Amino acid sequence: MADCFTNETVQVGENLYIRYSFREHNTIVVGTLTDKDSLPILGVKNAQHKIRPKESVGDAKDFVKSKLMEKYQKAFFPRNGTPGKHPYTDALKEFCSFYPTPEEQQQHLNWENWATSTFRGTYTYLCNRVLPRLDKLGVNPGPEKIQAMQEELVDLIVTGKPQDEPLSKEAVSQIRQNLLYKMRRCDILYRQLQLLLPWRNLPDLNLRMKGEAVPNVEQCKSLPDPVRIRFAAILRQQMESPYGGVALCLGFMFFCGLRTAESAALTFGDIHTSGETWTVQVKKQLSGTNVTPTLKTESSYRRLPLVQFLQDMVSTRKAYLQTLKNAKETAEKESKEEPMDHLSIDNLPISYQPGTSQLFVPISQISAAGRALLLASGCTVSYWEDMLDLMSGKLDLSQDGEKLRDITAYALRRDFASRAANSCGVTERELDLALGHKIRCSAVEKRAFYSLPSLSTFRQKLENYIFDPKHTAHPAFLPIVVDGTQDLTLLPVTQARLFFKKDTVIRLNLLSLDAGQIIQANFSDGKVLHQKQVPLEDLPAERSARQLLANVPSPGWYEKSITAAESAKVRGAVEKIWKEIFKYGKKV
Repeated sequence: MADCFTNETVQVGENLYIRYSFREHNTIVVGTLTDKDSLPILGVKNAQHKIRPKESVGDAKDFVKSKLMEKYQKAFFPRNGTPGKHPYTDALKEFCSFYPTPEEQQQHLNWENWATSTFRGTYTYLCNRVLPRLDKLGVNPGPEKIQAMQEELVDLIVTGKPQDEPLSKEAVSQIRQNLLYKMRRCDILYRQLQLLLPWRNLPDLNLRMKGEAVPNVEQCKSLPDPVRIRFAAILRQQMESPYGGVALCLGFMFFCGLRTAESAALTFGDIHTSGETWTVQVKKQLSGTNVTPTLKTESSYRRLPLVQFLQDMVSTRKAYLQTLKNAKETAEKESKEEPMDHLSIDNLPISYQPGTSQLFVPISQISAAGRALLLASGCTVSYWEDMLDLMSGKLDLSQDGEKLRDITAYALRRDFASRAANSCGVTERELDLALGHKIRCSAVEKRAFYSLPSLSTFRQKLENYIFDPKHTAHPAFLPIVVDGTQDLTLLPVTQARLFFKKDTVIRLNLLSLDAGQIIQANFSDGKVLHQKQVPLEDLPAERSARQLLANVPSPGWYEKSITAAESAKVRGAVEKIWKEIFKYGKKV
């Protein structure tokens, strides 16, 4: 039989294969040791053999196989199977010697396709917290020792949090739940490390904590319109109260899409005014009790416009704080709200509470307030569950039959994204830049978006969602004044009002976003411009790229939701929320 020079893969052991190939015009046989997924075995280099005269291809392959298996045995038992003093961290060091860069480490360990931030956070925790403790437990620790290690990690987090009083059972329970997720991911990375370094003989360990993790399902990203209106009204009502700073933090999450830590670190000096366009500079975040200039990603450093509603909230809050400051000389010593005599208003955090010894309000309290105020606004658990049911098609997702609950302050950031995309005509690119997502974008593009003219246009788009007719720059409720002859170009809106100071001949060039949509113009004398409908169908590409705009409800609809938010029942519930979160006026 003639020699066969075709490439082939041959199994030589359990989950062990040799992939043969040929070089130099079929004169050299090359062998690579792989696993069942054709991934090379780390620590075992290729072997090759030049075919000699009268030597068959089969003989050459046998010689390559012998050399590979010899390398494999040496790699698997480098010290006759005797582990060192630090078996787990030593294994990690060897892995890092193969793949020294963060990109290579993520490529070979992140088989679950986690987000980069999730992988890096888990990998760092495994390296710094878990593996060193496993070294202290010995080569093959039992379940009891691992459980004790997990409790030690819980205590480490609890004691590391700044606190004037012991954490509540609920807070410790939340810490334990968060660590449960993290240890689950650490367990996955550990098992992958086992597979990549089989010669290390790392023992089979179960690093997962006891308890049921909530299944990974798509999270709700949109609030009902009545909840949005009531929530905004409740936030505005708090501006002239001691807790208005926390409400203002929630406002920046709700109206600008900031992360909780980003909002918690803002000061009034981060807000800049230029005519009608106010902007906020996102350049730091709160970590524990410290403000750090390091954000989640490079893309997180950004500049955003404030809609009229948020501008009015900021103005009211600053006026309230200035009143307290001006009352310094006449304030009574026993007053609960001590005047601020050590800082100017611009240097104060927006979350600052008069009468407290601490400038920045902890993220945990801001988050707790956000969740409680959402519930007070009518965002019930049943609504959240119903939305999850629609998306998942499952009624009960946890082991004990209890439905998922996902009402958190972070829902405010998600809802900003939902409103911007589905009600304000914001493009996907604009939204990614506004949220600080990591996207491929040149420095020139970023500078263009964060320029004042661009942010002014972006703000006009965001005004398409109206929270209160009295606090909006939308042309449906804030008429555009026309004085004399001028060309006026409007961004896409569903409704607009124009006020002419004198009789004027006008020419309207109107274009509908939807083919066949009715366009109508009403005049103050009762006349109506003839309706015109063009029966023209859109192309599929036009439909998918079309901007989505919300309809403008009647003033009566807004009044109903705002009145509900101002009721005595809701006001009482909100006051109770503040007392529960901030311990009945004690210093936070």
